Amino acid sequence: MSETAKSGVMIISDLALEAIIAFLAGTAAAETGVGLIGTVAAYAVVANRALKAVETYEHIVKAIDSGVSLSKLGYIECGRESASMEAKVKKFPVPGKSYDNAVA
Repeated sequence: MSETAKSGVMIISDLALEAIIAFLAGTAAAETGVGLIGTVAAYAVVANRALKAVETYEHIVKAIDSGVSLSKLGYIECGRESASMEAKVKKFPVPGKSYDNAVA
C-alpha cells in the first residue's frame, strides 16, 4: 500500500513539473509573440497534465481504500480466530482437577 502511494505521489509530481514547464513555455510564447498556436498548445498540455494528475490521485485513493478494506477483513478474521482459541483455552482443565481427555 505504501509503494502504491509513493509511486502515485511521484507520478503526480512529474505531471506537475511537466505542467509548470508547459505553462512557462506558453507564457514565454505569448510574451515573445511566437504565436497564438504555441500558447494555446502549451496551455492545452497544462490542462492535460492537470487532468492526468487528478485521475492518478483518484487511482491512489481507490488503491489505498481497497488495501484498508482488505486489512479490515484480515483484522476481523484474526479476532474471530482469537475468540475461538480463547474459548478452547477456557475449556482446558484446571490444574488440580481431574483431566478428561476430549480426544479419547
